Amino acid sequence: MHHPSGHACPPRAPATGPTTAVVVFDFDGTLTERDTILPFLRAAAGDGPFLRGLPALLPALLTRGLGLLGRTATKERLFARYLSGRPLDEVRAAGLRFAHDRLPGMLRPAALRRLEWHRAEGHRCLVVTASPELYVAPWAAARGIEAIGSRLAVDAAGRLTGRHDGPPCEGPEKLRRLQALVGPDARILHAYGDSCGDAALLRAAEHAHWRQFPAAAP
Repeated sequence: MHHPSGHACPPRAPATGPTTAVVVFDFDGTLTERDTILPFLRAAAGDGPFLRGLPALLPALLTRGLGLLGRTATKERLFARYLSGRPLDEVRAAGLRFAHDRLPGMLRPAALRRLEWHRAEGHRCLVVTASPELYVAPWAAARGIEAIGSRLAVDAAGRLTGRHDGPPCEGPEKLRRLQALVGPDARILHAYGDSCGDAALLRAAEHAHWRQFPAAAP
């Protein structure tokens, strides 16, 4: 299946050898101060449609809050409500606007300073996130970094189905997707995360940062 973020992502060349070294950041709750999916869906749908759709989603959100509904299933119910049947180009444009207009105000200043420090040091920086590439990839590309995120499926008519295209980029899938891009022998110099979904990346890193952003290199 096709996915909506293909042309928005930076080029994905294979790693050139085992000396490739990278720095990896989670997005929601790490680079940002809060979850970004609901704000994106509100921006994409518009305030009125978003608010009118919430009552039908409350049971799923409450069940998720109690730990009885998985993260992926919850997200797909949200995507189905607000994105299903919409043309890919329309939602991609909404993702670009969200990345430009809304995401800057959601960033965690300490995390952004740390990211900019790594960039100034010449490190290859990537964002690896469970959030949709639709808006994370253009945000990252505007800053000269790469992004790996969840992909949303489209049908033969180019409309979103409300489901993920392949596995969502969370948990061990984050590490698998990263290694598919940079090579299985690449060194993860630093990894930054804030949830159990980042555990595989943090374990694989030489320096793992759990909700911390040092002011200087260790």
